[in-house]
Parts: sequence; C-alpha cells; structure tokens
Amino acid sequence: MAYDTLTFDSCWDDLRSPATGVNLAGQSAPPTFDETEGALKFASNADNVVMLLQHTPHGLDKSKTLRPHFHCYARVDPTETQIANWRLEYKVYQINDVVPSSWETVDVVQTITPANYNRSVAVSFGEVSISHLTSLAGFIKLKISRIVAGQTYNSPIFVDEFDIHAASKREGSLSEWGD
Repeated sequence: MAYDTLTFDSCWDDLRSPATGVNLAGQSAPPTFDETEGALKFASNADNVVMLLQHTPHGLDKSKTLRPHFHCYARVDPTETQIANWRLEYKVYQINDVVPSSWETVDVVQTITPANYNRSVAVSFGEVSISHLTSLAGFIKLKISRIVAGQTYNSPIFVDEFDIHAASKREGSLSEWGD
C-alpha cells in the first residue's frame, strides 16, 4: 500500500484523544461510557462535559492553525432536521508562560437529519491560533460540552474520538484528512 507522505515539510497529523482513553473522574456532569457502543454517550438532558489536555509535539508547525473537532454519531432517527449544541473552551500556553485564567469559547451547532443520523460525522470547532507559542512544546487544555439549552435533538449522541488536526514538520499526510 502506498501512502502520499512527505518528510521535513509542513504535513498534517492528528493530536488524538480517543474517547475510550478519556478519564471522566472528577467531572461535574460527564458523559457516560456506553459499553454497547464502545463510545462516550452525551445525554440530551444534561450539559455533559469532558476535559482534555494535549501536549504539542516538538515538530508542530506553529505558523499553521490547529483544527479541533470530534467524531460522533446519533442513533435515533430525528424524523426531521434537528440540532445539537456543542461548546469548545480552550487555553493554549507553553512552559514559563502565565497560564491563562479565562477560556476562549467556540459554540457550534450540529445538524442531525433523517439522512445522516446513523452516520459517523466530524463536528468542527474551526481554527485555533498557536502562533504565539515560541518554545518547542506547549499545552492545549480543552473543555468540550454538549449544551442542552436551545437544542431540538433530544436523544444521546455517541462520541468516538476528539482530535486536533495540526501541521507538523515531520512525516505526515499531505492532505489534512489523510485521503
């Protein structure tokens, strides 16, 4: 099998947080782990929250933005188009920085239709600048929440993985999505 890769140029890779590796202890309203689905189950009746910490790789291309997102699916047919609300809160800093006391916030709306309710989809939070990082490595703290206020999809959503597309200066795929 041949792969379209390039070394020592700016290539895309993932900073990954598989849902099966997320520690839910200590969260005030964590999603539950659904053993039947093998995924995190975000409820429709509570603002479920997970927190993640990523340590950036040394080869990260800091001139490019990060693109955080997660992979999920909804099992219950909505019969008509409905929405689920998601929030990303994040902090980006490096060693010897003052750790930010406030969180940057991005809200997104996921549209769930009868045509896509049982399919794996990626929900994107846009782009996060890391151009202020000057050391080889930094930290990215993330809070990801399903927000029930204002949503119309009243069934669970299952999350397989949280990841961040990041450009690096080491071997990776030339395409952001690796296709």
